[in-house]
Amino acid sequence: MASSRVKEFSLPLSTVFAGSALLTLLALCIMTVAGVELGVSLAVAGLLLCLFLPMGLELRSRTARPRKVLFLDFRRHQYGQGVASGVVRVLNNDKRQWLIDVKQPEAVDGKGAAQWQIRELEKAIIEDLDAVIIIPAEDREDLWHALATVVKSGAMVVALDNKPPNSIYRRVGLEPPRFVSARYQETGTLIGGWLAPWLTADPQRNCILWIGPEGSWAGEERSRQIIYSVVRAGAQERMHLQPIENWMPTPERCHQTLDMVEKMEGLVAIYCADDENTLALHLMTLTERVHLRSRMRIIGCNATPDDWGNIPAVDMHAVDVTVDILAHEQGAEAARLLLRERYGKLSSTQRSVFITPHLLVPGAREGRWLDRIFEGLDLELHNVDQEPSLAAAKPSELPINVTRIDTMQAGPAHAE
Repeated sequence: MASSRVKEFSLPLSTVFAGSALLTLLALCIMTVAGVELGVSLAVAGLLLCLFLPMGLELRSRTARPRKVLFLDFRRHQYGQGVASGVVRVLNNDKRQWLIDVKQPEAVDGKGAAQWQIRELEKAIIEDLDAVIIIPAEDREDLWHALATVVKSGAMVVALDNKPPNSIYRRVGLEPPRFVSARYQETGTLIGGWLAPWLTADPQRNCILWIGPEGSWAGEERSRQIIYSVVRAGAQERMHLQPIENWMPTPERCHQTLDMVEKMEGLVAIYCADDENTLALHLMTLTERVHLRSRMRIIGCNATPDDWGNIPAVDMHAVDVTVDILAHEQGAEAARLLLRERYGKLSSTQRSVFITPHLLVPGAREGRWLDRIFEGLDLELHNVDQEPSLAAAKPSELPINVTRIDTMQAGPAHAE
């Protein structure tokens, strides 16, 4: 597989001087054998040294030039900002120079993001950018073909969250882009592992699952595992599915869920796809139907900290359970792929990196951002219901498990 423009062919300064001197000496020997006068030979040799040395220095400076990296998000959201923060942090700490351009579409809801990303990828080809890190907006063939064109131009591409299909790239004779993601199957398993015992503890309890969105690899994988856990626990009759079209919170979606909660008896667990949607549902409940909040157990996902290190959904008491998919670490791993490629240490068979997520139960851990947030009535309800909780552990003590998939060794694991 051909190397990308990110790869740096290091040329030591000593090699530049030694090579220039060797070429000059060779020219001097040729002129001596040819019978050229010594004075003329020395003068020509001096001119050649003055020519070879700047050429070597120019060649060395070109191999050590700054690498231009484009980060493309598909909308303005906390997860994308966390990934971008991890990329910027790792590349800025490198001894080599990187020029990073973080771009997000103007539309907050992400409408038209796929076409916007395609246009930005076309600009990246024209500007000869060295690398592109992208969170693909949709599973669309024209977007994947645009990424294939970027790869063919010599730039390195790393995709996050939404996995590019191998078939499209193999048809045009290219390897698919590198891929970094949380283990979204395990994300669903963690949520299902909390939800299933919670449902079986009381036959009056129900759950509402916001499944999807369709076409989102992360959303579909997570939803599938949650549904499997509930069905395996024998609680499928108390499971109510609510498909969502996209990640953007909408009032209609929240009203539909609250109407369902109104008609149910007992406690209701609601999986809201991500923390942004949990915030929307929580605020809508407190604004319009505050009497329902004590019967709701809201489940989120992402748990991406903001610029101050706080998790908004936790700080605003919006979630009862959430999963940290380690967005900063995903960005850091994407940046480390670029670093290894630049230094010639990235194997052509290392195509994917998967990061193991962590389940977070606010109030069951210590720390400033995971303190006891459910106080008063909410805390009493939790204690009376005897809901499952995790043993206390500090966030700094949670290990980060990163798995790098080698296609030559793992084979089918690449399709995880």
